[in-house]
Amino acid sequence: MITKQNAKEKVEHSIVKETIRRSGADASTIISCEACVLATDLPASGHSISLSLPNLFSSLLTLIVIEMKFSTVSSRKCQSFVSLIVLLLICVSFSSGMRLDSKMKLARRSKKASGCGSQNEEKPAPETSNGDVEPSFNADSQWAANWLNIHNKVRKFYNVGNLVWNETLAKGAAEYAEKCDFVHSGGDLGEDLAVGQTSIDEVVSEWVLGQHECAGYDPANIEISHFTQVVWKDTLQLGCWRKMCPTVGHEPEMKNVYYWICRYGPCGNVGGEYPQNVKAKKGQCPPKSLFNLPGN
Repeated sequence: MITKQNAKEKVEHSIVKETIRRSGADASTIISCEACVLATDLPASGHSISLSLPNLFSSLLTLIVIEMKFSTVSSRKCQSFVSLIVLLLICVSFSSGMRLDSKMKLARRSKKASGCGSQNEEKPAPETSNGDVEPSFNADSQWAANWLNIHNKVRKFYNVGNLVWNETLAKGAAEYAEKCDFVHSGGDLGEDLAVGQTSIDEVVSEWVLGQHECAGYDPANIEISHFTQVVWKDTLQLGCWRKMCPTVGHEPEMKNVYYWICRYGPCGNVGGEYPQNVKAKKGQCPPKSLFNLPGN
């Protein structure tokens, strides 16, 4: 059956042969043109072409050598040489076009089958170390549960009672976090701040294991720290928030980072009350494995 594609190719082949005849090429050149036509007269269906380009080049170069050897007139040699070069370029163009079309069809098919590479496909958000969730005031939320879980793990290590969630403390923390100002608010509530971390466990680990925190605690030479507030025995309630800040006051070099704030009640770090409220021994720290951190 003759398809529109077959008919189109036959017209193209006829044009090629007629062009070479008008150029004055002899019978051997026209025969080689027929070979080129046959080599390219294949369906562009995505299958490989049986006559490779190296073989085609070899055949055409052989014809050029024969033509140059048996032609006796210099102008005739030049004319034949030019004709064969033109033929070579035409064959390469036809064959390359078919191969490119086949590769494009295969590429489109693969793309559709795999469903990969869509420009509209969103990249997955980076994983956090403890399945971080959106902030919530609700005491029954996963947000509250995550904060209480890690705080109470640390407090248990020092034989201190658990904290419970306080929505009022969380709302106050959220209101203050809107300022994106990395400085303590003051007042009669306990308060720990952090900036730049990406998960709840990372934040609390900084407050407990960070420089000058549990490792720097000395009952004989007490200094106020985030750590002492986290483990303060008389503190019973907790409320925390997180805010993405384009810039952070008092830390101008930090941009587009999370600002974290926890408020505690009753307030810890009360002068003269450390011995009965901080049960840690000098330099005593919980293991890092207590925290759900990357690499643990």
